[in-house]
Amino acid sequence: MPPLRGKQLLERIATQGPGPVYLVYGRERWFADRALELLKEAIFGPPGPAADAARSVNYDAFAGREAKADPLSTATRTLPMFASRRLVVVRNGDRIPAAEWKAFAPYLDDPSPSTTLFLDWSARKPDGRKRWVKACGKQGIVAELRPLYDREVPEFLRFMSGRVGKQLTHDAASYLASGVGADLHALTDALRRLALFVGDNPTIRAEDVEAAIADTRAHEVWDLTDAVAARDVA
Repeated sequence: MPPLRGKQLLERIATQGPGPVYLVYGRERWFADRALELLKEAIFGPPGPAADAARSVNYDAFAGREAKADPLSTATRTLPMFASRRLVVVRNGDRIPAAEWKAFAPYLDDPSPSTTLFLDWSARKPDGRKRWVKACGKQGIVAELRPLYDREVPEFLRFMSGRVGKQLTHDAASYLASGVGADLHALTDALRRLALFVGDNPTIRAEDVEAAIADTRAHEVWDLTDAVAARDVA
């Protein structure tokens, strides 16, 4: 089975909940950050004191170069407390020392059913011929997080608009994509701002995007004017 794309990864987590293993790699880091946010919320609940308490005893994070097989094995095999699952995150997995990874990799053939292991392999693509990579695909999900092409941005925006409780029209998505480009952090920030801008209106239209941009530019002009005035007074 070929690797999932970033959007497919988010959809899979949203519809099926957390699984035992995720291996992600690629240059579009927004997808990795968003996938991890979804997993944290699915496992620990929405942000708040209860989620903080559950995460404090059921979450472990490792940085690749400092990761050791024994602590990693312990973290993944420990049973959860006050939550249905544990979440173990490994960043920069491609930098794990070879001997440590060799000692830990057999875990992937039989992962704990009560742990979610999120292996972020950074931008480098792992060798798909390796047994452990095949095990990740068999036991969980492998996803390639590549940047979106320009033609894919409007569809992505319409997908993400539901996450802010709005419906984005085709024209609005195209207008926003042409103005912002393919920077996913900037696009999602713009969507959140637009959701606030339209208030109770369930739909974001092209004229809303245009009005929001005009409003933003007006504020920028006034901010610049104020800054110049303040400098002159000083």
